[in-house]
Amino acid sequence: SSLLNRALLYSQSFNGLIINFPNDKELSTGGKINEGVVSTELGLKGIPALAEELQVARDLFLLEYTGGKLHIPTISTKASVKLIKEAKKKGISVTADVSIMHLLFNDEDILEFDSNFKCNPPLRSKKDQEALIKGLKDGVIDAICTDHNAQDTESKKVEFDNALFGTSTAQWTFSKAYEKLVKGLGQERVIELFTSRPCEILGKENNIIKEGETVNFTLFSPKEEWEFNATSNQSKSLNSPFLQSKIRGKIIATGRNKDIYRF
Repeated sequence: SSLLNRALLYSQSFNGLIINFPNDKELSTGGKINEGVVSTELGLKGIPALAEELQVARDLFLLEYTGGKLHIPTISTKASVKLIKEAKKKGISVTADVSIMHLLFNDEDILEFDSNFKCNPPLRSKKDQEALIKGLKDGVIDAICTDHNAQDTESKKVEFDNALFGTSTAQWTFSKAYEKLVKGLGQERVIELFTSRPCEILGKENNIIKEGETVNFTLFSPKEEWEFNATSNQSKSLNSPFLQSKIRGKIIATGRNKDIYRF
């Protein structure tokens, strides 16, 4: 707490941003999945939502006390959304993001012990999942991240208890987010959550497409389907819940400077 207190104070001298992963290790250490009905049914040690929420609450209290700017990454619980919403109403300078896995899945998807669903923070309950989506709609959550944490085969094809946390997500994150959220949020809002809003949070210039500017764009086809398999996979890792699946929505090309990369 004292370290974060000093960081929030000192960072104000250069308009800095503190990013702090919300996890009380004294409560979460040794846990494998979300603490709840599913963890009890499977006989796995749970990670309580409180491990996240206690730190979110602490960080927000410190932020209110010191001033400064704080970003809370990969929030996963309904209470975290509520805490951040209340802080924003007070005018406290806090932003937050959510990972694609927590928007698409919940702890019920772990019932078959698929280690591709073992991530940190853990997949929470269905009510938490719904609260996260609502948090995006309400503007409480500012961005969506891939939380891409690819692991090698030896770290995933083991007993669930022994598997490492992490999933390969980068290649399909936007496609799946667009498919899941576009009807509720609208096309512009979904794109904003991946582009202009993260730029604003990090204090970077947003890319503008106009004559004389450096080219930096992505071409996306929302209706085109493609198969995510070992051949189309661009990662060295194969740990993904969508491997060998058809995905709707495809990145056609990206442009950077004078180079165009087609996929």
